[in-house]
Amino acid sequence: MSGSVVMRTGYEVVDERIVHNDQAMPWEEADKRAGFRLDRRKSWAFIPDKSDLGIPELCEMISFTRACSGCEDSESMYPRGVGDGCHECGYTGRSRETCFVPFCRPDRIRKAWTVRVAWWDEEGTMYGPSASKVRSKVHRDVDGVTFADITVRRCKAKDISLPIPDEVALGLTAKERHALLHAHGSTCGDVMKAGFRDYFYTGANNPVLCSLVEKGLMRRSDRGWEDGSIYFFITDAGKHCANSLTPEYNP
Repeated sequence: MSGSVVMRTGYEVVDERIVHNDQAMPWEEADKRAGFRLDRRKSWAFIPDKSDLGIPELCEMISFTRACSGCEDSESMYPRGVGDGCHECGYTGRSRETCFVPFCRPDRIRKAWTVRVAWWDEEGTMYGPSASKVRSKVHRDVDGVTFADITVRRCKAKDISLPIPDEVALGLTAKERHALLHAHGSTCGDVMKAGFRDYFYTGANNPVLCSLVEKGLMRRSDRGWEDGSIYFFITDAGKHCANSLTPEYNP
């Protein structure tokens, strides 16, 4: 199923019906306005909060079932039995409706789990999207262990919160993103170790690194052990940007 994204500029009443003025928006522009990559399978709308009520302008489309408005006794919000109804609902008594509602994006959380194996003296902490995936990893990595020997429990106190990509992060090119993540250590095989380094050593005139310097994500140094090459170091803004682009878990 393919989604869509629109900008709602207002509405008008035509034949006693409300007709919204929606303008199609490219996905790339929508991603920048939202501050993260939108799900291409869903339908989205940007509806400006003209009344300044603090309502998020990004909305997602939801669908729900309600009693058909054309049926007898339509005051009820509960669907009626199959076979009731009128020609408007196909004699089902039910009507499928859709509408846009404000979207509140959940935080990026790296979930922590307490893991115990039958013969271990102490419990350990592992990170993964679900208990089953953590249990499967332990089963693969530990010799002679069975699934019955593994106990996995949720440990929210040790969860790690990761920032959400902002407009700057989403505006990076693929080469800029790779260079920044490499300097941050996010591409070294284990995302849990991201941040163990903060530099990139290359030519002083490297166009990708120079572009990151212009964006305030890296800074140039005046030292290097080869002619024409220097160290580029990540700034605090660059570290935040790199953390926002680092995946929650290893691929």
